[in-house]
Amino acid sequence: MYCGKNFENKEDLEKAIKRGVKVTVYTPRWVKKALKRKDPVNGMVAVMGQHIRLRDLRDATDIKPECKQHSWWADVRIEDGIIKEIF
Repeated sequence: MYCGKNFENKEDLEKAIKRGVKVTVYTPRWVKKALKRKDPVNGMVAVMGQHIRLRDLRDATDIKPECKQHSWWADVRIEDGIIKEIF
């Protein structure tokens, strides 16, 4: 799962939660389809960041996609789809 906002590190997520920012969680569309389940609304989940983004490879000369790897993980408690606590 990912956070609704693309945080660069776990500390940025923690700071946002402490400031009272409402951060949602989501599962990528293809994962939801493969697993046939919806995003959880309440409970404990694991989130990761940064989001992985692949550039479209429509140009035959563009052989190297732009890709960011996940650099952090966190277990979080969510209520009504909003992150309330980070562990």
